[in-house]
Amino acid sequence: MIAALLISGKTVKWGLYLGAGLLTVFSGYIAMIKLNFFSHVPCSCAGIVRSFGWTEHLIFNIAILIVTIYAILQVNKPQSDTLATSEIQLS
Repeated sequence: MIAALLISGKTVKWGLYLGAGLLTVFSGYIAMIKLNFFSHVPCSCAGIVRSFGWTEHLIFNIAILIVTIYAILQVNKPQSDTLATSEIQLS
């Protein structure tokens, strides 16, 4: 669903926000695992990269989250009005 939102120009912002939210929640879950909040640690066999442990998954998620936040800032950046700034009024 998030990938579909990222395809359309009208819904990119929503896709980025939802992606950042999902990354934040999952990173929090991994941090809780690393801090021994759970008596049983689930396996990470369903992860994106099978060779990653929990620490590597956390680092990977934080890196992707940083890229996503940068993309959100770029999408929300006000567009400069090139026509208004390039107009020169002649007296």
